[in-house]
Amino acid sequence: MNSAPKVCLTLTARTLGEDIALARKYAPLVDLVELRADCIDADGRGDIASFPASVPVPAILTVRRKVDGGSFDGTEDARLALLAALPSFDFVDLESDLDAPALTKLANDSATRIIRSLHVFDGCSGDIALSADGLCKGPGEIPKIAFMPRTLGDVADLFRATALLPRRDRIFCAMGPMGLPTRVLAHFSGSFLTFVSPTELSCNTASIGHMSPERLLDVYGFRAVGDATHLCGVTGWPLKVTSSPEVHRALCRRDGVDSVMVPLPCEDVADAIRLAETLSFKGLAVTIPHKEALLAHLDWTDDAVKAIGAANTVVFRDGRRLGYNTDAAGFANALRTFLGRGNLSGMRVAILGAGGAARAIAYAVHGLGASGAVFARDPSKAKNIAEPYGFEALAMTDLRSDFAPDLIVQCTSVGHGSTDPNDDPVPGYAFSGKEAVYDLVYQPSVTPIMRRAATAGCRTESGMTMLKAQGELQHRLFHAEA
Repeated sequence: MNSAPKVCLTLTARTLGEDIALARKYAPLVDLVELRADCIDADGRGDIASFPASVPVPAILTVRRKVDGGSFDGTEDARLALLAALPSFDFVDLESDLDAPALTKLANDSATRIIRSLHVFDGCSGDIALSADGLCKGPGEIPKIAFMPRTLGDVADLFRATALLPRRDRIFCAMGPMGLPTRVLAHFSGSFLTFVSPTELSCNTASIGHMSPERLLDVYGFRAVGDATHLCGVTGWPLKVTSSPEVHRALCRRDGVDSVMVPLPCEDVADAIRLAETLSFKGLAVTIPHKEALLAHLDWTDDAVKAIGAANTVVFRDGRRLGYNTDAAGFANALRTFLGRGNLSGMRVAILGAGGAARAIAYAVHGLGASGAVFARDPSKAKNIAEPYGFEALAMTDLRSDFAPDLIVQCTSVGHGSTDPNDDPVPGYAFSGKEAVYDLVYQPSVTPIMRRAATAGCRTESGMTMLKAQGELQHRLFHAEA
């Protein structure tokens, strides 16, 4: 086995001075830095050889061509002249197709270690990892493959392929949102390092999937991830925002469990299952839009899943995929706390939405003794949810004050990640101020419908309390044997 993967801070500022300041600021969190000299303004690149002596950690020199996702737009001779500053650096990144024997000799003579890189942006399978060693042009070089996956299945292929390779220093990373598992779980691909970016420069590298060093180390516990770590995931699409890893981390810290939860964005839930089984995950938290499609991939389901017709949790145990629904119980627990009562007897509830989340809420609301109605853009979909519980099924536009709900539960994705007042599922509804409003959306913490309801005098609550309550139940299922 090679040593634990290092954390490398990629610096993409427009001035050398800013890069030096950021390297010094983040040095306590990282093992080395990469100076992306191609991002420095052309008239400020002349003194890059002084950079390594100005920072307290080892440094990589990179001058990335535009074809490889970089910013250098000068001539190739000018780029090679910048790379000639490599003797000051501990590492230099040279592309696998670069034929520059003088630079190779200069690196060898100065004991600067070469990273021989290949960047593929047009999509390829993770099996490309098997060709990594062929990139090297001499002993001691570190092959690097960075590729843009087409699906999460390509990322699963990367981990499967790297498991077949004898251990030596190599760098592997899948770019973009689907590539996040390769950054957090670099231990399992045997990658020499994983790349992060300072928060101050995050706009420069967000599209290729960099996160801040604080997030890598705190939310994902990168330094502690190893063979004994219990791996879990949260999957959905597009999964641009999720707090599940933070909730999971807090529960594991509380209980002393060595575990990490990794976002697995995918259009097909089968790809998330494939990756999870490739790396022997303990389980998956499943969110929109996969809760119903997941059922076809399960070997067993609990009674809640059977009744609701949707699952939000997969536990992998003894070669079987076990499906659970913790949404209903989690919501019931959170709702009882919000309302300060043990049941909903005598209450009239309006449920907004007709997806997998609404199914779980209807099940929970009925179990707590309430009457109610399901409102959806398509009343026929609302009917499928409402009918088993004797609830009404109505169009979303039918929610009016004469329905007189005591509680409104917002189960759609409208308002997710938005502060726009127009992102309101029932803009025509006039709040009386007597309703309680529970929005399953938890980011932002105050959604447009919550803000409008609170202005009218209503009590409101976001879905964060439900996320934490159902996350507690998932935590117990994932780590039952811990």
